[in-house]
Amino acid sequence: MFTTQVHLWAVIVAVVAYAVIGWLWYGPLFGKRWLAAIGMTKEQLGNQWMAMVYGIIVSLFKAYFLDRVVTLTGVTSIWGAMLSAFWVWFGFILTYELIQMIFEKRKSALVTLNLGFELVWFLVAGALIGWAI
Repeated sequence: MFTTQVHLWAVIVAVVAYAVIGWLWYGPLFGKRWLAAIGMTKEQLGNQWMAMVYGIIVSLFKAYFLDRVVTLTGVTSIWGAMLSAFWVWFGFILTYELIQMIFEKRKSALVTLNLGFELVWFLVAGALIGWAI
C-alpha cells in the first residue's frame, strides 16, 4: 500500500525530540504550572518512567504516520511539511483535546499546556521530515 520511502532517521530524531521537548515543557519550562493544573505535587506524581516509555512508543507511531502523511501528500519542502504537520495537529490533536476538555471538564490551563507541547512537537517533527525529503 505505501510504496514511498519512510524517512527513518527523521522519524527516530522526531521521537528523540518528543522526549527532549516533553522533558523541557513539563519540567523546567512549565512543570510547576502543569502540576498545578493536574492538582498534584511532584511527590504525589511519583516516578513516571513507565509513562515516559509509553510516551516514546506513542511518539514513534505519531512520527511514523506524520511522515506518511507528509510523503503521501507530495510535500517537497520543510515549510510544506511543517504546514502539513500543523494541519494534522489542528484537525486531530486540537479538536480531540477540546472535546475532551468539554466532556471531561478538564481545566483549560492543562489543555492549553498539552496543546502547546503537541503543537511545538508537530512543527519540529514536520521540519525534520521536510528536511529529510
